[in-house]
Amino acid sequence: MKEFSKDTKDCIEQLYSKEILKNFPNYANFWSKFIGVKITKKSKRLLPYGLKFSSKFKGDKKQKTILYERLTMAHYHIFCSLASAHEQLKILNKSYKIKNSKRKYFKHWEAFDLAYSQLGTAINQVYHLWGCFFLFSKALEIEIRCKNKNRQWITKKFSVTHKNSDIKGTEKYLRYFLSNHKKRQIYEPFSEVVNEINIVRNNIVHFSKTSHISLANKFHIPIRIKKNILWSRMNMKQQFKIPTDKKLIQNIEMLEKSINELHTFIIIKIEKYLKSNGIFINYQNGKQNMS
Repeated sequence: MKEFSKDTKDCIEQLYSKEILKNFPNYANFWSKFIGVKITKKSKRLLPYGLKFSSKFKGDKKQKTILYERLTMAHYHIFCSLASAHEQLKILNKSYKIKNSKRKYFKHWEAFDLAYSQLGTAINQVYHLWGCFFLFSKALEIEIRCKNKNRQWITKKFSVTHKNSDIKGTEKYLRYFLSNHKKRQIYEPFSEVVNEINIVRNNIVHFSKTSHISLANKFHIPIRIKKNILWSRMNMKQQFKIPTDKKLIQNIEMLEKSINELHTFIIIKIEKYLKSNGIFINYQNGKQNMS
């Protein structure tokens, strides 16, 4: 088994591992257990460990291998998006040193916008990761409590397939899945920060023209952000006490910590599924068993 901090050969992971692992240490745990790096003579590409199958496994090995690789790709995409958000935070802070006021304004809000776009991408990839896991592990059916057309509570089965395992479908399924496993408490912090990031992005980031003020040479945004407010109705007397860099740091850290909690559970579930179905991670970097 590889160790992330010393064995990763990816330049982005090397550049930003220290910053991201501070709040998201389970990224390294997931990488070491399920991804690693397979170095071959024929290719210099950084490929994951791969899978091995025992005689106990009765499914489609090729399809399982494809889903495994998609799962590892989604995991890596989360890291890259978080790294980009950290990079934009640095650019945002450097913008204060720009002497040309117009250039300074543009570079600052461009970085703020791009940072929140990357946080949104990281969120989408969290759902994509879980969607890949649901397909990979064949956790296709769970019983959920919901209301019927007559507003009565009923129990029905919900299935995950390739058709409904998209981001929107997985968002709902993940909530039900964690509730059924009595892990709803680890979903709530993630849900809260996702909602906050969406509010900032949709009501401040894209409409910075009259949704900020400048104080002590820093741009500040409202503490309480109203949804869908018009420029003409923006109350400039409200409390603009949060600098943009501070708000962005808060949201990055909150998101990383909440993803880290979700990772605690998905690592357990993947290990359990592999063990019970005769599938092994190929830590020896041998040729994958595709037969």
